Amino acid sequence: MVLCKRLPLYSFFILLISCFTVYADDTFDFNLNEQTEFKKNWRFSNTLESRNRKFTNQQRWLSTRQRLNSSLLYEQETWKAYINTYLDYDPSTYRYQPTTRADLNEAYMVFHGSAIDLPATQLTIGKQRITWGTTDGRSTIDLLNATYLRDPIANGRTIQKRPSWLMRLEQQFSFGAVDLVVMPFGRERKLPKYGSPWEPDSFHQLREYEKSGLIQLTKKYNPHKPELGARFTQYNQGYDWGFAYFEGYSDLPSAKVKGNNHILLEPTKQRTWNINAAISQNSNTYRIEAAYTDQLPVYDKQGLLYFSELQQVILGWDRNFNDNLYANIQLFWDHYPNYKDNYGATFAVNKPFFNDTLTLGVSGFYGYNNEHSVETYAEYAYNDHWTFIARLYVLGGGHSQSLFRSYSNNDFIELGFRYFF
Repeated sequence: MVLCKRLPLYSFFILLISCFTVYADDTFDFNLNEQTEFKKNWRFSNTLESRNRKFTNQQRWLSTRQRLNSSLLYEQETWKAYINTYLDYDPSTYRYQPTTRADLNEAYMVFHGSAIDLPATQLTIGKQRITWGTTDGRSTIDLLNATYLRDPIANGRTIQKRPSWLMRLEQQFSFGAVDLVVMPFGRERKLPKYGSPWEPDSFHQLREYEKSGLIQLTKKYNPHKPELGARFTQYNQGYDWGFAYFEGYSDLPSAKVKGNNHILLEPTKQRTWNINAAISQNSNTYRIEAAYTDQLPVYDKQGLLYFSELQQVILGWDRNFNDNLYANIQLFWDHYPNYKDNYGATFAVNKPFFNDTLTLGVSGFYGYNNEHSVETYAEYAYNDHWTFIARLYVLGGGHSQSLFRSYSNNDFIELGFRYFF
């Protein structure tokens, strides 16, 4: 708590350092036509971020994170390399994890087939975040990256994903595009630490039993087995369509009894088939996704584990209005033949003001049994360097074993800034 009380000092310190550089030369202020090889091929960017989240219903900080995010891009005619890393200092996490952490977020190389007379071919090797699906927000096939449960909040409609080590081959044909992805070691799963505000109640209870000696708990969060995906997409005038396939393991591990007082936590193998389409008319876009998953672990209200097939349908609509108002609505239905269905909607509305410097918006999710998350935010871009953020996030609902119920005490208000240089 002593460290948390020093939050204003830490934020002011970062602010002070940034102010000394605000009048410095713009890192990207150069003429691309200059005959300087270094400036033509290299792009180096940094972001200083202060994210201060406080619980709205208790006297503690959820996060007082200060982050340095650095990206480096080196590009040649037939290949490019990209790396993104960050360094975090968050004194409010001292109860369950180190307050200072460095992480490699993305690191990959892209090779263009033009070097070997295959101009329609592209190969990517490394660690990358890949998003599949046509719907904006909730998706049935955004499965190539695992949910980042250590810090799962992305926005009011979606959860944060963790980049995966992979090999990706993209091939363009006259009749469409083929995308093949292989993850030799599987998706990189990062589950919450013991005692974290983002630790699901079911995990916490099992860990409590293990610490008390009541059970033997074996954890295999990352099986380190290959996972793969394939996608075909055809782009046409006014509409796109395609299908996709994923074979891998579930995001959340399931608890399996392996003997007397012996519990095994490991993800379940699954396969997902997807079809999708998007149609554009004037400023409107209509989207549809449908998917079938052959096996998914599901916990009921009493914590009993079931394995069920899953059939999903998502219908979406979004529009950019003449006054720059953006609106997005999605309806979803998850059908479990061996369990209760889940259905609901996601939404997003935002609008820029004052020459696009201020953006106000709200986004959210609502599902069966009052599962919900709502984000209200304001972002103000003072100039090309400085952006200030205010956010209110509310979530909860669901039955006793749901993630939303586990996170029902995590409502927070956030104040922060980002400085780009």
